[in-house]
Amino acid sequence: MSDFAGIVRTDNGPIPDAALQRITRALEGAGKPQSWRPNPSVLLVERRGQPGYDNGSGSAVIQRDADRFILATARLDDPRGVKTALGLDGPSLPDDRSLAAAAALRWGAGEAAEKLYGEFAIAEWDERAQRLTIARDALGSRPVYTVTLPGMVIFATTLQILMALPETPRELDEVVVAHTLTIAMQDQEQTIYRHIRRVPPGGVAIFENGQWRSRRWFTIDRLKPVRFKRDEDYVEAARELFDQAVRSRLSPDGRNGAFLSGGFDSAGVAATAAILLGDRKLEAFTRAAGADHADYGFDERGLAGLVAERYPNIKWTVIDDVRESIRDVEPEAEMGALLVPRSGSFNGTWFESLHMAVQDAGIDVMLGGGTGNSVLSWDGSPQFAQRLRRFQWLGALRDLKGFARQKNLSATRTALGTAWDTLMPRRIKAGLYQRRHGGGGRWPWMPFSLVSPGFLDEIDYGRHADEAGHDIPFKPPFSVREMRLRMLQGQRGRDMAAFARRRWRASTRDPYLDRALVEFALAIPEDQYWREGKSRWLARRVLAGRVPDEILSQRIKGRQSPEWHFLASRRLDETAAAVDRLSRSKFASRVIDIPRIRQIIEEWPTDEDAARKNEMLHGHALHRAISMGGFLRWHEGGNE
Repeated sequence: MSDFAGIVRTDNGPIPDAALQRITRALEGAGKPQSWRPNPSVLLVERRGQPGYDNGSGSAVIQRDADRFILATARLDDPRGVKTALGLDGPSLPDDRSLAAAAALRWGAGEAAEKLYGEFAIAEWDERAQRLTIARDALGSRPVYTVTLPGMVIFATTLQILMALPETPRELDEVVVAHTLTIAMQDQEQTIYRHIRRVPPGGVAIFENGQWRSRRWFTIDRLKPVRFKRDEDYVEAARELFDQAVRSRLSPDGRNGAFLSGGFDSAGVAATAAILLGDRKLEAFTRAAGADHADYGFDERGLAGLVAERYPNIKWTVIDDVRESIRDVEPEAEMGALLVPRSGSFNGTWFESLHMAVQDAGIDVMLGGGTGNSVLSWDGSPQFAQRLRRFQWLGALRDLKGFARQKNLSATRTALGTAWDTLMPRRIKAGLYQRRHGGGGRWPWMPFSLVSPGFLDEIDYGRHADEAGHDIPFKPPFSVREMRLRMLQGQRGRDMAAFARRRWRASTRDPYLDRALVEFALAIPEDQYWREGKSRWLARRVLAGRVPDEILSQRIKGRQSPEWHFLASRRLDETAAAVDRLSRSKFASRVIDIPRIRQIIEEWPTDEDAARKNEMLHGHALHRAISMGGFLRWHEGGNE
């Protein structure tokens, strides 16, 4: 992957050579860094990525015309189609980054972003207009961050580049800290650093006359409904789009791998990749539990093995060790490189063993299925209310009976429960939720968060939560389709992408983040996902014949790091020591509920079944609080 950065002085002052040196050292890539100074007050820097990330390598050449300079990073879904659209001559195919830059020269960065399909970010400096335009792909796969200072604007594709410059402010946004601890669906332009903003995913940001303005070009409103006469037509269209999404992400001549669990999404990707590769090998990697754990009713290893057995060109590797890392109890150890707190509970370290195996195998491209639940294998839901509003009584009755069968309840009880859930005020739902999950106090997030109530009061978090639509029981004030798009455009994971690229060789790609597939999945009727008691109905039909029936018949989903209780139990002393360190940090002890964490450790359940009854606290909130606390301690500079 290529990276780029730039500085624009709005006060017409010169940019010192030291800034170029700092940016150059922070840029990733195998190629030689290239820089351009259109005038003494503007600096543009780019470094070409290694093979596998941008379908090309070598020294970068900033593409330009008389007055415009283009920086780009890209992996395109259809590079040949882009070449044809641009009318480029010659038999050779330019690398994706060069094609994206050429498209920006032809159409402008904003229009090019709307026309291109793939993962990319483009920055365009117009010297004559003194205008900076930055555009991102539809789903925001390639980040771009900006900092606006008096007399200066800085932009870069990684936080690491921005933090290499002493001009970048380090002040944290305490509302985002609280959002992270309470698992709010956050503003996609905010970062945990108050003065660092993201260019919006599926959007364009323009800096001109000392001011930023931005617009989202990829929104739910732009998607036109897709309607077919037959259910089979949806299946055929989805399968064709899915095949193309997988095909465009495979390496044509490198070593291909796939993450393979026992679920719909990764199994669908691995099976499809194996079919498309023909005689070429696909190396599949399954992460299984390495320690005793409670039965969650899902045989991850066994189900994944059925996929591997079906396709002779799959070489299957199972990783089932017990992996622990110093960062689990001392997250400060990695913060200087990571720069943001982890929020994924035990999963980061659990997956580290898998990435190490992929690294050892020399894989170039790894396919994953992390976002499939929001795309092809969306659960769907009964359309009672919609059908009743349209006076579709028979359809509503069929949905009701199907939902009752799915839940193994009577139709009468299901109808009463549905009506109660629909009519019950949200505040009553929140109170019942807290009581059911053992949370105390007036803050509804206590059952699954170890944030200090005093800190929430201090920052007036109730107001900020209301503005963000964050409450219990997690029914946001927007449509299901909008929620799915927001999940697909989520940016927390993208903040850690640069750290992962530096550590792991393979380029990780998710076919479910294919724009054409997402556009289709968000535009078809909801009843293609849920029909007569069958959830994930579209995925079950699309993957039929290529994924074993034993997987497609599953009604439950697998889980990551199922041995969490074993791991947490054997490091209680180290966790207690971590809490002691946090208690000595003025910042961390103000944000994290230290007394409550100590009580949890003192009353730690030795029986796993007992721990599972309050897993949201024991298995997730505790780990998340230690991670955030370590980040805050690192930010504060506490090393005692």
